[in-house]
Order: sequence, then C-alpha cells, then structure tokens
Amino acid sequence: MQTILSAAPLRRRALTERLISRLLSQLTLTNTSTHNATTTIPTSIFPDSPFSTHKPTPSTRRQASTNSTWAARQARDPHARAAKVQGLKSRAGFKLLEIDARYKLFRNGQTVVDLGYAPGSWSQVAAERVGAGDDGRGRRGIVVGIDLIPAQPPRGVTSIQGDFLSPRVRGLVREVVGEQVRRRDGGGGGEGTLLDLCHAALTFASDTLKTGGHFVCKFYQGAEDKALQKKLQKMFEKVHREKPESSRSDSKEAYFVALRRKGDITLADVEGV
Repeated sequence: MQTILSAAPLRRRALTERLISRLLSQLTLTNTSTHNATTTIPTSIFPDSPFSTHKPTPSTRRQASTNSTWAARQARDPHARAAKVQGLKSRAGFKLLEIDARYKLFRNGQTVVDLGYAPGSWSQVAAERVGAGDDGRGRRGIVVGIDLIPAQPPRGVTSIQGDFLSPRVRGLVREVVGEQVRRRDGGGGGEGTLLDLCHAALTFASDTLKTGGHFVCKFYQGAEDKALQKKLQKMFEKVHREKPESSRSDSKEAYFVALRRKGDITLADVEGV
C-alpha cells in the first residue's frame, strides 16, 4: 500500500479518488451535532506524563507558521476535503474504514472503547458500524471515547474527559460497558510518546478486553516497535502491521491490528517472561 501511494502524482490522485469513493460508499453518517453524555474526570493524576495537556507552548510566530503550513497541506489533501464534505470529524476516519474493510473489526451491537478519541473521527466511524445510539437498526452498540482534552462527541458516542491510566476512569469504563473491541488512535506526539501510549492502552486492554476482542493502536515505525509487536503476538491470535492507503505517504505512522485476544494470557504474564 505504501508503495502505491508513493507513485507519480497523477496516478496517486486517481487511486486516492477511487479509494475515497469506495470507502464513502460503506459509510452512512447521521447528524453529528447532537449533544451526547460527557463525564469529566480529573486529569492531574499524571501531570508530568506524556498524557498531560500541560506542554510548553511554542512562540506565537512559530505557531502561526506551523498553522499556515498545516492549513495549506489540508487544503491540498483530498482525504481532508472529502472528510469535511461528508461530515467526518477528521481525515483519520478513512484509515479506520480501510482497516475495518480488511479485517472486519466491527459488527452491529458491539462495544468499542476509543482511547485518545479526540476529535472523534474514529469514534464516529465505530458508532456507525456498531449501531451505537437509538438508530432503529436493532441491537444497539456502545462507543465510549476517552481523552484528556475536551471534545464534542459524535452522535451515539459517550465521552469521558480524563486520563485512561487513572484507576477511577478505568473502573468507570468497566462498570458502564462489557468491552468487546478496544482500539485507539491517539494521534500526535513523537515516536516514543506514541509507543508509550500504545503500551498504556495495552495495559488498559489487558484489564478489560474480553477474550476474542480486538486491539488497534497507532505507532510510528522505528527501532522500538518490535518489542510491542512481540507482546501483542503473545496476547492475540493474529497481529498485523498496517499502513492504510489514506495515510500520508511521507508519514512514518502505521497501525498494529491485533485480532482475537487469547483468554489465558495477560500483559503481566507476557512481561514476566
């Protein structure tokens, strides 16, 4: 997939337009402006951790330049334009659509916990896939999004503002839902930060994810991701490294797609080996 995206610009554009058309044909979004339940949990449990929102602020001039560059790239990006037209929270939704099309993660009535969910594009796609909320399609799924930063949840999604490493947040999730699928996107940050988030998400999943459930996490490809892959391979029946076509060709981002959790293996067992 990555090689195809690195093809000549005209060829890449043709492939991208066909990909967007195919993915959008699988998605039916409802009005996302409806307010949904939000639970606010204290976020000061790990003030110096990579999950803290208290980060040094760059200078105004540098920030303005960065914003200008980002806006220009978004304007040229066909996935970003399509996401805006179709009502997706962000272009990241196309990545989950691709992953689900290949691995069949979701089914109607499932429960999904989205760790690091803001701005909510993955939760938005998951909610449509599992039938979250009262949409008249039979058995209702549940989607819970957790993030440190406040964000308006998509229709059918319940959000918790807090640190998912907090015992209080994790306990609240376990009380509210019987999880079957765990995934996280948690964009932003450097290679080390994303891997830290993946390890933390795996800890959360080890405590709450049911046997047979799936786990998806974003990481930046580098020297340290092999260790996480080995842990996943011990805890899940199948583990795939995925680079969606809708991922930017110059990005090092990729996703671990871990399928069907083994019932007798915990993270503590794996780390004790």
